[in-house]
Amino acid sequence: TTAQTVPAEKPQANAPKVDQQGALMRNRIGFDNPNAKPLMSIILIDVGSDGLDTGALRSIEFPVTFAIKSDAPEATLQAKLLAQSGYEVLAVTPSGAAEIGAGENSTDTSKALSKIFATIPEAVGLIDPISADMQSSPKLADEVIAALKKSGYGLLTYDIGLNPTDKKARHAGVPSGVVFRVLDAERESGVVIKRYLNRAVLEAQKTGQVIVVGRTYPETVAALFSWSLSAKSATIALAPVSAVLLAQ
Repeated sequence: TTAQTVPAEKPQANAPKVDQQGALMRNRIGFDNPNAKPLMSIILIDVGSDGLDTGALRSIEFPVTFAIKSDAPEATLQAKLLAQSGYEVLAVTPSGAAEIGAGENSTDTSKALSKIFATIPEAVGLIDPISADMQSSPKLADEVIAALKKSGYGLLTYDIGLNPTDKKARHAGVPSGVVFRVLDAERESGVVIKRYLNRAVLEAQKTGQVIVVGRTYPETVAALFSWSLSAKSATIALAPVSAVLLAQ
């Protein structure tokens, strides 16, 4: 049995603390883990027409977080529909780091990020595509961290090398999480994906939480459905990504 999500209470109009909370706190959904199980957050990057349609994605009955490419067609509508259905949403940096890295200074980067989040106002944070272009550029990563600190969004990076971006984000007070595994980097079969998920369970049991990323390919989502019914999945609490970021 997985933990259930409930819509977070909407902030009251004219409540000054909303701006003080930042975007992660403002946009997160409610989460309950009464048995204090280890947390697993599954992030699905939307691949548009190559993946399942919005109706199928909205039928997923356990907590997942959808990552929407801000430069994708109808990104704003897609994010809105998924958020209205009770899922958390992340913004994906467009075309790798190209757009946010096109400026000459931190002000340009901040403006580019503001444009991304204006496209996906429901986002709780930012994640790279699996190519991880942003975190491979120390200068750009520093500018992104500075902008996220001011706006209160979370940051997701990948477990590649020493990953100084995650360390810098945590030091700056930005809610930060590291993706333990990409489930379908090579379009793996359902059997392999479920094996990866079982390994992620072991990581969650060891550290208290784990984050994995997949894409909205039919094979990936089918594997997630199947695995969610397994005995292994019952040993952890599937959670929106904000729950993992706030538990760090």
